[in-house]
Amino acid sequence: MAATRLRDNAWNHTKWLMTYFLYETKCHFCKKPLLTERLYTSDWYEIGKLVTLHHKNHDHDDDRPGNRAPAHVACHRAYHMKDQHAAGKFKKMKEISL
Repeated sequence: MAATRLRDNAWNHTKWLMTYFLYETKCHFCKKPLLTERLYTSDWYEIGKLVTLHHKNHDHDDDRPGNRAPAHVACHRAYHMKDQHAAGKFKKMKEISL
């Protein structure tokens, strides 16, 4: 029983630290806080849908702290979509005349 309580207390402390980090940290792209509202116990599985890590040099094997930047998932996707579009990886759509 005591081990379970100790584990639960450690998990709650970890969640508190993560929430503090995410409130205080800004998105690499939009510069807004990563979290704008408090995450509750049932919401923690959603964190992966909200926040991700961007590799600044685009090398996913380079996990140096200086190469990683926290970002909103939406901002990160938008950045890479613009990046791929600029590189010509998307074909232009043909105009359709009606």
